[in-house]
Amino acid sequence: MPSPSARKGSPGKAPRGRPLERKAMNVAVVGFGNIGSAVVELLLSGKYDEWLKLRKIVVKHLDKQRPMKVPDGLMTDRVEEVLSDPSIDIVVELTGLSEEARDIILRALRSGKHVVTANKTVIAHYGREIFQEAIGRDRQVGIGGTLVGLVFLLSGLSEKLCEGRIRNLVGILNGTANFILSSMANRGLDLREASALARQMGYAEPDPKEDVEGIDAANKLKILLGLVNGSMNLPKNIHVEGISGVETQDVEYAKEFGYVFKQVGVILRGDQDGTFAGILTALVPADSFLGSIEGANNAMIIEDDLGVKRGFIAPGAGKSPTAQAILEDLIGIVKGVRSPIPQKAEEIRVEDMSKLVSRFYLRFTVVDRPGVLAELTGILAKRGISIAAINQKEHGKEPVSVAVISHRAKRGDVLSAVEEIDKLPIVKGRTKVFHILDLNLTSQEPLLKTA
Repeated sequence: MPSPSARKGSPGKAPRGRPLERKAMNVAVVGFGNIGSAVVELLLSGKYDEWLKLRKIVVKHLDKQRPMKVPDGLMTDRVEEVLSDPSIDIVVELTGLSEEARDIILRALRSGKHVVTANKTVIAHYGREIFQEAIGRDRQVGIGGTLVGLVFLLSGLSEKLCEGRIRNLVGILNGTANFILSSMANRGLDLREASALARQMGYAEPDPKEDVEGIDAANKLKILLGLVNGSMNLPKNIHVEGISGVETQDVEYAKEFGYVFKQVGVILRGDQDGTFAGILTALVPADSFLGSIEGANNAMIIEDDLGVKRGFIAPGAGKSPTAQAILEDLIGIVKGVRSPIPQKAEEIRVEDMSKLVSRFYLRFTVVDRPGVLAELTGILAKRGISIAAINQKEHGKEPVSVAVISHRAKRGDVLSAVEEIDKLPIVKGRTKVFHILDLNLTSQEPLLKTA
């Protein structure tokens, strides 16, 4: 994947007195779905012929009706035809699968071809094996499509944007989830209605489980974790919270408190060895940088060792931003721009998120009678958790909701208190628990803290 400077710069300087010579590379696209068709459309537009020549498109079914026509002879249903063809320089893997994608990528590298992919799952799970193969074969692996615009920020970050190493990273990593949460806040929709709108707009698949449950964001965060640490020896599991637990009344309470819901990925280097990493469904200030990100966009805040914070916005969901990122990877390979391949072998150790300290939003579902609030706050107080704000609306019938904002507390202490509270006879539903992340770019405080 090209660096930020490579995206704007020239392909290089020719020797004096000689014109710069550039040979276009032959490309094969494996997979012809939404993203694959967008990539093919770009390659066939004629705008990039000096760089790239589309030679083959691998599909599963040759007789399937497709939304666009391609020149005769381009399509095949045999991936082997591409992998064994020495004239193919770059394979673009867009199958959307995992094991099959891993096999195609490794075989392409072993046959001397560069690879570009937008498959977050395969890079998150098999990135170490794939990058080791690429290093051994002196081939490039472009993964800009897995992160869309965000990866270009990281590729030149250490020398161009920060004086110190990356310490904390907090970002909106899934455009579909952000669109759904934005629609709930701005249009008054519930989760089901907002998800249906996301599908209608082309931001979500028919089954949006990977977006709603945080799976897609988790894969993206693991890739970022590898790039930040320079190693793809990643943890198998990280903490993941989906957005399915966010209800309309939570969105309303958050708005009254001055917050909005966002699904965010966090990477936090603790004071001791180890890293905190996970996907949180959290409240952020409505007037903050991340709180202002609407629709299907991604965004990121990066903090270095010196406490300098920077915010970035990039396109998120949708086939066009992904296809454009893939195209930039392809052009980068033709230019000879080296991809930022993580080469360290050290295992990245992820700490228990129960040590993470923040404020919390809690919503209790309880009977409406005197003494209930005192009983709830008493259990919280036993674990050193104090209350900053309370909101209880008048209701005509039971049970009633009580929304609480806590002062800063350790996640593990909050969860222990909630576990005890939920066993009380006065509690009539499972308590909602969400982090509050006060992410102020101009604040001198760290983005996040550990205990």
